[in-house]
Amino acid sequence: LLFAPRSWQLPSRVGLLAPIQVTLALVVVCAAFAAELYTDPTFAFMAAGFAAIAAANLAQATPRIVARALTMMLVCAPTLRLIQVLVSSPAELTRGLDKLIEGRLGLLSLCAGCGASYGALPPAALPSSRKLLVVAYFACAVTCCAFVLHARTGDERMPSFEMLHAVLPTVASVLAAQAVSYSSLRQDAPPSATR
Repeated sequence: LLFAPRSWQLPSRVGLLAPIQVTLALVVVCAAFAAELYTDPTFAFMAAGFAAIAAANLAQATPRIVARALTMMLVCAPTLRLIQVLVSSPAELTRGLDKLIEGRLGLLSLCAGCGASYGALPPAALPSSRKLLVVAYFACAVTCCAFVLHARTGDERMPSFEMLHAVLPTVASVLAAQAVSYSSLRQDAPPSATR
């Protein structure tokens, strides 16, 4: 029995969205590393978190574990970035901003992939109200970070760059994935439950 063949199919409790989350996670990690954002500790943290979430999905972790991991990543990453902006020198921040702008496609794909994976989580794993609360915190923390960075460096690119490449893709992808998963849940429900 020790060497018996095992099935590597995802269990039904994970649902149809797990392969999508795994695919998004792998694409986002590859895009972030290809854009050379791995030298920034915040983006290295997010890419490592996404890789861990992909591994958790492949290891057939429960949706609640994946939901908690994604929640921690969405809360900790902008907080870590804000701390980094507060303690770094203006020269380091300017160099980091130049590198961030060069890797804007990696940032965009990282935020959109993370948001889509988070929005696609089933309501049993994480209620919609908590998802929206976490996304609101993410948006506020990233916006705060952008304005602090603008105040410390005087760079005019920053507030609009963070809004267009981090906040907007994350919030839009969470809301879009939430709407798609909600409509698919409504279609799968028995007719008496939709009234």
